[in-house]
Amino acid sequence: MRERDNQEFRLIAVGVNIEFLAFDNTAAILCASRIMRELVGAKNPADAGFVVYRRQSEDGWEIIHLVGPCETSIIRKKDIQDIRFISYDGKFPTLCSGTLVFETISSDGEKTRYEWSHCLRSGGNTFVKDGCEKVTKGRWSIKWGLVKDTEAFDTEARALLKKVVNANVPHGCCGGCV
Repeated sequence: MRERDNQEFRLIAVGVNIEFLAFDNTAAILCASRIMRELVGAKNPADAGFVVYRRQSEDGWEIIHLVGPCETSIIRKKDIQDIRFISYDGKFPTLCSGTLVFETISSDGEKTRYEWSHCLRSGGNTFVKDGCEKVTKGRWSIKWGLVKDTEAFDTEARALLKKVVNANVPHGCCGGCV
């Protein structure tokens, strides 16, 4: 029988920040629940609230499980201090349907990588006037309702991401929708 490789996970709750190994997400969530019972004395770990992260890369984490009444406050424990643009691959005829890749850097230096598809809305427009197609350019906005893992993005972080996107993705509307 082949042995499974363990993955790195992190459990964060109020007063708890523990890294541990497990072979999959389900095992990690079960381990986190047990840790919460034993460490925090929570009969029902959901009452205490906790977040489980899985290491995505050398310097990034992905949320795999949120539970409890204080989900947002746990995630916000590490404020987003900076956002680093990595790439955007949208192009004609669907400029606004690409994948935005970026990473956030928290107040303690922790980096989290995000890859969001179809998340941008062009501020530009395409229309026909006097028989000619017209295309205007405009600033990008984020379609927050269509992306996952947005809990860490408060109003300031959302504004920062929008600023980073507009500084790195050329404004426009490719006209592909006409």
